[in-house]
Amino acid sequence: MNKKILLYGCVIISLLLLLIIIFMPDNKTYQLNEKVDTENSVDYPNEYLPCMYWDGIYYERDGKITEEEVKPNKLGEITENLDLSELPEKNGQSNSPIMPVGAEIYPMLDGENLAMNTGRVWWRLQRQEEWE
Repeated sequence: MNKKILLYGCVIISLLLLLIIIFMPDNKTYQLNEKVDTENSVDYPNEYLPCMYWDGIYYERDGKITEEEVKPNKLGEITENLDLSELPEKNGQSNSPIMPVGAEIYPMLDGENLAMNTGRVWWRLQRQEEWE
């Protein structure tokens, strides 16, 4: 009986380790001016990373936040949505539908990042200094 339990335990641990190895995220980081590896991105060749441009800085959408983390002074809105194959170069431009036209842009209390309001959801826009 104990040998069966030990065998089942080993099988379960082996399966868990296999799942961890299979689903471990890719640790490669991309520079904004580097297009995504088309060899591993068959469906979406020649794409840049999704981002938004504001005052000479690129921002990437991060996690959800609460309104309490946001300063009340609206900076503007996303005014144009480019294709992922294009890099935003003007204030309010985004190259991804996850940062849609009409989304409002606000400064965050941390003084470094921006916040985006898409109606009912607030998102952190993480400043990407290495892309500047």
